[in-house]
Amino acid sequence: MSVSPDFAPNEPATVIRVEHAFFVEASFEALFYGQSSTSLRSKESNLISKGRFKASWKLITFLTIQQIAVLIGVAGNIDLIARSFVYNRNIPGGPVAYQQRYSNLPFSFAALAGFTIATWLQDGLLLCRAIIIWNGKYLAVFIFPFLIYLASIAFSLILLIQTGQQAGLIASLRSIPVPLIFFSLSVGMNIILSILIAGRLLYYRHTLTRSVGRDHALRCLPFAAMVIESAALYSAVGLAQVVSLRTDIAVATAIEGLYGVMTALAPHLIAYRMSKGEAWTRNTMHDTVMEYADSPTKTQDLEQSALARNSGEVMKTLPSHGRASSITKVSPMEPSV
Repeated sequence: MSVSPDFAPNEPATVIRVEHAFFVEASFEALFYGQSSTSLRSKESNLISKGRFKASWKLITFLTIQQIAVLIGVAGNIDLIARSFVYNRNIPGGPVAYQQRYSNLPFSFAALAGFTIATWLQDGLLLCRAIIIWNGKYLAVFIFPFLIYLASIAFSLILLIQTGQQAGLIASLRSIPVPLIFFSLSVGMNIILSILIAGRLLYYRHTLTRSVGRDHALRCLPFAAMVIESAALYSAVGLAQVVSLRTDIAVATAIEGLYGVMTALAPHLIAYRMSKGEAWTRNTMHDTVMEYADSPTKTQDLEQSALARNSGEVMKTLPSHGRASSITKVSPMEPSV
C-alpha cells in the first residue's frame, strides 16, 4: 500500500511491514472469533431443540471455557495494539519494541495466557479424538504424541513465566527460543495426530468400501469429514506459523492471529459434527455395517453394487471382440410401454 512521501513514517520498510502485520493479526482474530461465537450459539440451540443438551453438557462446557480463553486473548491483544500504536507510539524502536518490552503488562500477559490455555484444550481434544477414532486400540501409538503434549505444556509454562518477568518477551528470547520450541512441539503433535486420524479414517473407508460399496462408504466418510475430524486446517496453519517464525517475522505475526483463533475454530467444527450425530465414535464402524445389513432397501443396493462390480470384473476377462455380444445376452429386457 502506497502512502504520500510527506506523511510516510521515518522508519525502515521492514519495520513498517511488521507493524502492518499486527493489524492483520487483529483482523484475523476478530473475524474468526466472531464466527466461532456464532457457531457456539447455533450448536447450543441445535442441542436444546433436539433434547440432547443434558447428554452434551460436557461438550458445551468445554467449548465455553475455550471460547472464554480465546476472548481473553483477543481482548488483551487489542489492548496491547492500542497501547503500542496509539498511547506509546514514540517509544524508541516503535510499537514493536513496546510490545516486546511491555508484554508483561496485565492485559498483554492475559492475552498470551488465554491463547495458551486454548492451545492446551485444542491439543488435548485432538489427542482424545485420535484415541476414540482408533477405537481405544494400539495405545502405544499415542505414547509419543502424549509426551510431546506434556513437553509443549512445560515449555508454554516457561514462556508464561519468562514473559511475566520485568523484561517481557525479551527475557524469553535471550537464552533459548522458547516460543519457537513451544509452537514447534504443539504443531508437531497436531501434525502427527492429524496423520494418524486421517490414516485411520482412510482405512475405515476402505473397509466400508469392501463391505457396503464405494458410494455408501463415500457417503459415510466424505473428504470434508476427514479434514474436520483430523483438524487438518489447524495443523496446516500451525505449520505455516512455525516455518514463518524462522523465515519472515511479518508473515509469522499475521498468521499468529489466525492460528490463535483456529484453536477454537477446529474444535467447533468437530463439535458441529457431534451435534448432528455425524462425528466418528468407537461404534460408528459397527453401527454402519449393521444398519446396511438390517435395511432391506440398502441390502438390495449392496447386492446390485456387488453384481455391478462382479460384472465389471467378468467384462475385463472377456476378449474385446466378444464383449458386445456378451452385453447383448445379459442385458435386461426393455420394459413394455
